Amino acid sequence: MRPWREKDEKSRCTEQQLFAIASHCGDYEFLVIFLGHCGLRIGEATALTRGHVDFERNVIRVEQTWSGTRSGKRILGPTKTGESRAVPIPPRIRADLKKVCSNLSPGDYVSIGAKRKPLNPEFFRKRYFTPAAKTVGIRDAYVHMLRHTCASILIRVLTPITAVSHILGHSSVEVTPNTYANFYEEDVVKAMDNLSEHYDRFTE
Repeated sequence: MRPWREKDEKSRCTEQQLFAIASHCGDYEFLVIFLGHCGLRIGEATALTRGHVDFERNVIRVEQTWSGTRSGKRILGPTKTGESRAVPIPPRIRADLKKVCSNLSPGDYVSIGAKRKPLNPEFFRKRYFTPAAKTVGIRDAYVHMLRHTCASILIRVLTPITAVSHILGHSSVEVTPNTYANFYEEDVVKAMDNLSEHYDRFTE
């Protein structure tokens, strides 16, 4: 595992910061909360249609993503790994997600921008996310930090590596501990503290 570095801490936000940023994002408040809960890449989240949200099975099918060319053109294609995945809908956002999807047809995008077209991630970042993050005291914020926030919390609540890897859509299980080594290191320290406290019960 690589050494923990201060900048790793800055790659994510706290739970309080997550909701504070969301509250300053206007019409896209739920999008911020959604990203922090589900860990999708912003290109994947903005590529979701109503047909990808299955409330009967309680999953979100991540099957496509937006990517950009050097000229700035957006292209809709397969996910980064080329594979689809099903991400369970967290109970605490299910009701709000239902409201967002209530008047949408299967082919309608869940996150829309101007003229009812799919939301442009770069527009969202510049117009909403970055100003909101600065308002709550976070400089040099980037939308991907919401994905890191989701990952760090999943790890903190002792989610198995295989489950974290699936939710985030990593190409292999090995990618997860390599990418989030510092988060696992924190968990290892906590585990050893717990072990010490356990033994203390037999020596006091």
